[in-house]
Amino acid sequence: MPLSQKPNSFDKPNISNSFVDQNGNFYPDNWRKTYGSPPSNGKRDAYSLMKIAADKGITDELTGFEVKKLREFKERVKTKKRVFVFVHGFNANNEEVNESYGYIQKLIKVNAKDDEIVRFYWDGLWTSNPFAGANLVYRDFL
Repeated sequence: MPLSQKPNSFDKPNISNSFVDQNGNFYPDNWRKTYGSPPSNGKRDAYSLMKIAADKGITDELTGFEVKKLREFKERVKTKKRVFVFVHGFNANNEEVNESYGYIQKLIKVNAKDDEIVRFYWDGLWTSNPFAGANLVYRDFL
């Protein structure tokens, strides 16, 4: 889960940060105030921004935020020559992932003007059992 209350952000010169919940919904600005904190039990359907929005009658607000952020992203990358998407979401915390993202970014020799880096954080499963996610992935893609 994101630490920031404005997790979907653009960092200069060329980094886009995107955080989505387990179901792929973008965390909106000030998400914790409206949606509360996710439980730390790691269960698949334990936390859903869309379910909480539906229960509160604010689905239009959540989907409107998503549409707005995707339009901003489209505008930001339309002149870029290359867009690299780094995806996180299984068995690593933000600190570990950011270290890996930085390493990969150096290896591909990113040009700050012509390239965009998308740091995509998919709120995923955290477990000590390396096979626990296999059933989740298998079930989702059938």
